[in-house]
Amino acid sequence: MEPAQEIFQKPFSLNSSISPPGFPAPWHWHEINEIYICETEKMHYLVGNILYEIYRGDILLFNSLDVHRALPPETENYARKMVLFQDTFLQNWNTTDYELFACFHHRKPDFCHYRSPNPEDYEKLLLLFNKGMEAIESNHPASQLKQQMILTEILIFLNEIYAVPVDRKDHLKDLSEEDFIQDVLLFIEQRIRDEITLPQLSREFGISVNSLNGKFKKITRMTVHQFIIQRRLQLACILLKQGKSVSDSAYDSGFGDLSHFIRCFKANIGTTPRSYALAYSV
Repeated sequence: MEPAQEIFQKPFSLNSSISPPGFPAPWHWHEINEIYICETEKMHYLVGNILYEIYRGDILLFNSLDVHRALPPETENYARKMVLFQDTFLQNWNTTDYELFACFHHRKPDFCHYRSPNPEDYEKLLLLFNKGMEAIESNHPASQLKQQMILTEILIFLNEIYAVPVDRKDHLKDLSEEDFIQDVLLFIEQRIRDEITLPQLSREFGISVNSLNGKFKKITRMTVHQFIIQRRLQLACILLKQGKSVSDSAYDSGFGDLSHFIRCFKANIGTTPRSYALAYSV
């Protein structure tokens, strides 16, 4: 299955979930910011072409450009907490001196989505999360105002944590097989606008096509083709938001056939590239 765009109707929501072992977490992205709190003892998370190793209490941040997928353990329950919000929920809360969404919007190319807060900060985040849940479930007339205040406090807290630089290489999977797949992911990323074929990758890495696909799917839980498609769709969305035409966005993101691009885009995003671009131009 190729990546899907998740649609959220509410501008602010919190979720605490536990799924059984073997839960097939989907590969997706969404036009909303996400604060992901790992509640699983140890697992892995794929963000674009970056494969993170994370532990209970760790945090990941995703903005609308991050295609991501959890790779939970297959023999243990998959537990996590998520805070989801649109910028518009706090659109009047920024000041000229402070950017609430700094850790989501102002990112360098080597941005590390991952942070591991100390126990005290982790408990503080959980306390804010629980307060947010109470505010959402409350019928108090000032419920939304309380939600905005709590989200603001969460964002200030995260900006402080993410202001400290972290080398994401320290948190990537480091076993030999996963190192190999990380190299394949990087190779694809650097040539995403060019034609990429399995035989080409096979020759580049000195491995048979079947072995390459098998290893790739074992680690990422998708085929090489599925991964390439999702990365190109993500790039196309960025280009359309920037005002590029449908045809330029298709070719500049690596789709050699315009009609195929349109079919693929509509099947995954739920609308045509033109409609998507018009929505953002408005």
